[in-house]
Amino acid sequence: SSRATMCGPRSLCASSSKRPSATTGSPPAPRSSAIRLVLPLGSTATGGGSTGPKCDAKIGMWLFLLSDSLTFGALLFASTVINYIDRQTLSVLAPTIRQEFGMSNISYSRVVTLFLLGYTISQALSGKILDKIGTRRGFMLFVGIWTIASILHSTARNVFQLGAFRFILGIGEAGNWPGAAKAVAEWFP
Repeated sequence: SSRATMCGPRSLCASSSKRPSATTGSPPAPRSSAIRLVLPLGSTATGGGSTGPKCDAKIGMWLFLLSDSLTFGALLFASTVINYIDRQTLSVLAPTIRQEFGMSNISYSRVVTLFLLGYTISQALSGKILDKIGTRRGFMLFVGIWTIASILHSTARNVFQLGAFRFILGIGEAGNWPGAAKAVAEWFP
């Protein structure tokens, strides 16, 4: 029939209509937070063995899916915090870096401007890239660029190299904001 058993945080065993499917010609339902588990009426998550309502065996699955969403949310939070810290590192270490590289105010401002230029370019394009390749792959791409750029900072031997690595870092870091917004929209209702 057209009824399904739905388990969720408020009702462990409530009935609701099935979502539209691609076979009926209507568009598929948007992805929700993956907290609800929808199974056909009369089935259980363990494949049988439940003596009470059919949702008894699904409580553990619901808790697993909830913890998956919370873990993903914690990773988003951590990447955003690291993004903030990474962005402030150069300004905090400016006196030391300027002394080590023998930088003037003008050369330091050029390094900062290169970071901002990379960030601006990537901010304009990262949303389209995330839409095209998906949120997970996009996040992996931008965090990968960001990680490689951070590693390359330790190899900089002159102002030109430091500026180039800051430019690459700006490209990687800018993908965090549209990626985080899209991930929150996809994973959390």
